Amino acid sequence: MKINLLLIDDDWEFTREVQQFLEKQDYQVTTAATLTEGRNAFQQQLPDLILLDLNLPDGLGTELLAEFQSRAPEIPVVMLTAFGTIDKAVEAMKAGAENFLTKPIEPEHLLLTLQRLSEKVRLLNQLRAHELAVAERWKMVVGESAAMKQVIKDATTAAQQDVTVLISGETGTGKHLLAHYIHQNSPRASFPFVYINCATLSDTLLESDLFGHEKGAFTGAVKQKRGRVEVAHRGTLFLDEIGELPLNLQAKLLHFLEYGEFNRVGGTETLHSDVRIISASNRELDKMVASGEFREDLYYRINVVNIQIPPLRERPEDIVPLFEHFFQKYIR
Repeated sequence: MKINLLLIDDDWEFTREVQQFLEKQDYQVTTAATLTEGRNAFQQQLPDLILLDLNLPDGLGTELLAEFQSRAPEIPVVMLTAFGTIDKAVEAMKAGAENFLTKPIEPEHLLLTLQRLSEKVRLLNQLRAHELAVAERWKMVVGESAAMKQVIKDATTAAQQDVTVLISGETGTGKHLLAHYIHQNSPRASFPFVYINCATLSDTLLESDLFGHEKGAFTGAVKQKRGRVEVAHRGTLFLDEIGELPLNLQAKLLHFLEYGEFNRVGGTETLHSDVRIISASNRELDKMVASGEFREDLYYRINVVNIQIPPLRERPEDIVPLFEHFFQKYIR
């Protein structure tokens, strides 16, 4: 995946040159010129790296640095400074900045600095993913039967493919656990796993929960809210009971799957999020497609990989392992 970099600087010419240079190096660059713009850009899409100018039109970059450190201390911040403000930049490093660069900046020096930080980010993400996988890999999905071994094998293979997965099975068969297992064993494991049950909310609230809303979008919307597709950025969004999704929201979900873009309820700004979708249903979606209750195009979009979990009555050899698992879990 490309490294997402947020560049906050009010020098338009400098920003344009840096953006063009880094995009040629396969970075994805978002720019902002003020504290306010930088704060908004950070909230809309958490970056992997941040280049932050010390002096901005509406305040000091150290104000944002403190906010970034509070909200996401794992994201490296490099301060940009003019020759006469090096002392302040050193103070910023003491406050949590990863490094500082003095303008004018040599392109190769900038690239080397970012490459080192990108490698650090990549290694930290791998370490977190490995730690989580080691801790959870064999805890979440339990089964000794041939059927469950095949389910686990299919899920492990699917985890490494960045495609949609549809998990089918009766209520209580462990669809949520299997979705979490797939996430924890995927390259997205160090990013959020976000759950939403499509059967528990009204149409309006479900759309707001999924895509977010702007202040005043409807009665009770007293402030802006980020939807779960935003919260799940770079991670996995698990849509449980997707068969209950209303047709109007099916169309919006299809658009998001195709283009990675969406609008909050009551909003006009087009937002983007990089999310893997895992869905689950206890209903037979193919029959719902035939009856017109579920969109055929959406069905094929969410069903690139299909995993069917058999009910426990069809695999009695798993009863003892499940009993032992839960016994050990609850006597700790």
